[in-house]
Amino acid sequence: MADSMRQHRFLLFVLIAFCLLFITGYTSRLIRKAQLQAEVQLWQTRIEAAHHKQTTLQAERTYVQSDAYVHQKARELLGLAQPADKLVVIVDSTPAFGVAVDPTQPPTVTNQRPYWQQWLQLFLPAAGVKTTQ
Repeated sequence: MADSMRQHRFLLFVLIAFCLLFITGYTSRLIRKAQLQAEVQLWQTRIEAAHHKQTTLQAERTYVQSDAYVHQKARELLGLAQPADKLVVIVDSTPAFGVAVDPTQPPTVTNQRPYWQQWLQLFLPAAGVKTTQ
């Protein structure tokens, strides 16, 4: 009877050991499955982004191969125009502050004194500052 009791305990111990091994193996596979699902989700996101970029690049390539792009770049970079275009040149004919300046005449300097002398003459005209003009 003691022998059969030992056999039952031994079988129970072996059965518990197998159950623990099964549980640890199962949980490790569940963890690995969750990691792989996260990785699959990451790659699906990357694939969707790549498809979106591919679509954008194909549309850009189609536009670059069109005549509209060639005409646009010819106008922007080379300054060319279509035969039916009317060219308009805008010239700023009025100088700043409404003062007419003759570009052929050299600029005239009216007062060559230092600023401090000009201020002194402005505020203290009787101070006796000599003006050299």
